[in-house]
Amino acid sequence: LRYSAVTVLMAAAFCVFPVSRRVYAQAGMTIRDLYLNAEKAYDMGDYDRAGEYFRKVLEIDPQFAPAYNALALVYHSKGAPLDEVAAYIEKAVTINPGYAQAYDNLCRIYYEAREFDLAERVCSHALTLDERLPVSLLSLAWIYLGHRQDAGKAAMHFEKVVRHMPSPRSYYGLGMAYLANNNRVEVLDVITKLRSMGANEFASRLEGHLRGDIPWDEAPVSSEAASRQTGRIISSQPRVEGRKTPADISAPSTGVMQIRLRGKLTPMPAQP
Repeated sequence: LRYSAVTVLMAAAFCVFPVSRRVYAQAGMTIRDLYLNAEKAYDMGDYDRAGEYFRKVLEIDPQFAPAYNALALVYHSKGAPLDEVAAYIEKAVTINPGYAQAYDNLCRIYYEAREFDLAERVCSHALTLDERLPVSLLSLAWIYLGHRQDAGKAAMHFEKVVRHMPSPRSYYGLGMAYLANNNRVEVLDVITKLRSMGANEFASRLEGHLRGDIPWDEAPVSSEAASRQTGRIISSQPRVEGRKTPADISAPSTGVMQIRLRGKLTPMPAQP
């Protein structure tokens, strides 16, 4: 999923510290300017410079939630550990509980971390804010199919996913949900759809499941739901033992990349 637009922020929404205002006024840099420059640097793969710009945004307005969400993407791209990435997004949703995109990213993190109880709650909450979020829909669909054994709910979510994100893997998941419900005619329809999309590998695998040639436990886990990206998220920040908070993090630690978040920055929502 690719998002490139940046919304024009209302000046009245910004709370600028006096000292920071003087420093950046000399360069004529507003929060919007800094954010746009950060996005350009991020798109070019210059994550150090992108992080520098986003941190400058937070110097001006420490309560600007989109910058925390964006820093999560920057630090993830640099290979930061999962807890550090999650902490930035948790800060964003603490500041702005209505920030649907940040919840969507947090949902993805928990799914990849196999924290399915938390993922289910976070994804569900994200969808109360925006019912069309394909990441949360897809993550919930795979949770219901593979970890809750609720094929009915899985099929319902996959049907919503293919309306908004009609990828071969999404249709494959839908076919698996239909198969789990013993809706064989619908499975055949999905196989036909996959072949019309040129997704013959997915179609053949689904046919194998339908015939019984391929065991259910050989069904691949959705990389979409777990790519770019415990249940206390709705009421407060979830905590993991030993987790750093955003205020404690000055730079990402080195380590194995455990998740993939969105590959491009999302639009900046106006602050409430």
